[in-house]
Amino acid sequence: MAREAKPTVTHSQAVEDEFNWSLEADWASVEKKIGTFLVSIDKWASEQKHILKEMGIHHHESIKIMEDSKVDLEREIEEERERERIMLKELEEEREHHANLQRYNQELQVAVNRATEQQTTLDSELIKLRHEMMALKIDKQRQKKVLVEQKELDAPEVQKVEYLLGWKIEAVKPTTIWNRFTQIDPKDPEREFSMLIDFSDGDRYAVPNCSPPLGGLQDLVAQLNEDRDLYTFIKRVRAGFRDQLIAAA
Repeated sequence: MAREAKPTVTHSQAVEDEFNWSLEADWASVEKKIGTFLVSIDKWASEQKHILKEMGIHHHESIKIMEDSKVDLEREIEEERERERIMLKELEEEREHHANLQRYNQELQVAVNRATEQQTTLDSELIKLRHEMMALKIDKQRQKKVLVEQKELDAPEVQKVEYLLGWKIEAVKPTTIWNRFTQIDPKDPEREFSMLIDFSDGDRYAVPNCSPPLGGLQDLVAQLNEDRDLYTFIKRVRAGFRDQLIAAA
């Protein structure tokens, strides 16, 4: 059987000799080109692998950075939450403090209102008391004037009674009285015998001064503090001056 002739395929347009797709082409040349192409593909694949490897390394580093950033961010978020909890606690304490201040302010306002009412009442009472004091002062002044006038009217009679009794009383202090005695010495009726009675203690009488000194005066003062009879004590002292004068004659 005769071999069939191989058909020849040609390009419709003119191309360079190295791209001649004629079935009659040199297969060695084609294989060489294919080998060159495969080498180029391997080189490109190797370069791409290297690029992908570097990209993988970069991606891994980026992921690690992101993870570190995530840890830092989570830590910052937790710190922020803690600060927020602290702030909420402080805010709650501030609210409670503010509520306490409001309650205290209300109580203080009530106390101020009560004090104001009391002050108003006290002012009214003070005004009333001042009017009463003024009325009492006017009445006292009137009574004092009456007493002064009466004293002036009674002065001659008092002097006459003092002369007849031979006894004159003079208030040195509110709690101290001078007692002056005359008509004791027959030779000298105007001779003065005196005694100072002091009851500033409130419970006991004392005689800090006696002229001339009177014997037995301490016993008389002791009896006065026992029986509290001042008038009888004065009579006993006067009699003691007379008896002492007679005994010395």
